[in-house]
Amino acid sequence: MTRRAQNTLRHRAYFEQLDAIGDDAHPDFHTVAAGLYALRLFDSWVLDGCGSAPPDARQLGGARRAVAEAPPSATMRVLGNVVEAIATAQGVDGSMVLPALLAYARALNFEARWALAQDVYDTIISVSSCVTDDELLLSAMHMRGYTMRMQGRLDEAAVAYKQLRMAAEFVGETKFVMEARLSEAKLAIDRGNLPRAEEKLEELLAEPAIMVRPALRSKVLHDRSTVSGRRGHLADAVKLAYQALELCKDPASRDRILTDLATTLCSMGQWDGARDAFTIVAATAQEQHIRWAATNSLLEIAFLERRQPLFDQYRRELSDAALPPVLRVEHLYLVGKGLRTFGHVAEAAEALSKALAMAHEHGLNELAFKAETLLENSDAGLPELPISEYSPDDGVSEVLGGIARMLESARS
Repeated sequence: MTRRAQNTLRHRAYFEQLDAIGDDAHPDFHTVAAGLYALRLFDSWVLDGCGSAPPDARQLGGARRAVAEAPPSATMRVLGNVVEAIATAQGVDGSMVLPALLAYARALNFEARWALAQDVYDTIISVSSCVTDDELLLSAMHMRGYTMRMQGRLDEAAVAYKQLRMAAEFVGETKFVMEARLSEAKLAIDRGNLPRAEEKLEELLAEPAIMVRPALRSKVLHDRSTVSGRRGHLADAVKLAYQALELCKDPASRDRILTDLATTLCSMGQWDGARDAFTIVAATAQEQHIRWAATNSLLEIAFLERRQPLFDQYRRELSDAALPPVLRVEHLYLVGKGLRTFGHVAEAAEALSKALAMAHEHGLNELAFKAETLLENSDAGLPELPISEYSPDDGVSEVLGGIARMLESARS
């Protein structure tokens, strides 16, 4: 099959989303269409000579018009940069086209448009023979696996991370070798294989390459905290998460750490601290799916505290959101628990059945087990709001004080 024939099959995610939207009067239609126009312009431009010739004037004009017709947003500004980079570029390597394209993919990540983001990363990787920027291509490979994880496509993500690791080893990029190994540990967490995840993360913490990279060490500590929390070692989870937060400088990563830290505090019965942390994240997080996760957790606190109006409010906020599979299953599971708490047994069973079916569909074994267990014990009462069993000696008080200061700063 020729390169030109292959191009006719490209960007299926965009065509599928346009077909799902249907009506071109919908704002999302023009946003997705603009992305498709820009990507087809890029395809045409690199088709012959890796971008050595100027772009086709007709296609360039079409891409510019499509971006202009889309509702203004940060993502559209980034996409406009892609189009203008192509307009002024002299070859792929000598331009800002691929960095601009990578920035567009990351903007889609922030909007939780995982399938579209994966398409863009695939596009970057497809022209690897035209470029010499190893770090950019490895970043695209890494994030491609991430978008697969967020879509619940764990087997495909495992293959993507293996490819990343092999490519990084080949070019001697230690940072991305470590990122690939860390991502493999994340997959073990997603599959519920916590002993295997813990083993992989402990191996990483002992690596000299991790010790000298605070950002990477923060990521490993964060995931190690997640494993400790899921295995019931809550005080350890809090301490590890706080260490990760102190090392982390990236705002989006800090959002994720604070979210998981709040989740652990919730499990410990530290409701005020957990609520404060989730409130910060729901209001300020950069990534849409992180804000969704924080709202989901506020929903959980609401039913644990028997506050049905708040529970119903958060449930409405997430009912039509395009949640990724893992978060959707978690949401349905929590909705089921909440509905049972408030005496709506039939509705609870329906939500839990949906959670179980989706968990099986995406290989989310731990969540499937939790939903199935609750379904099989439909007559069992739910516990009252837990009381914290943890004293300040557990190191919790330091974390609570830090969160309180963060919330005060966010409100000022």
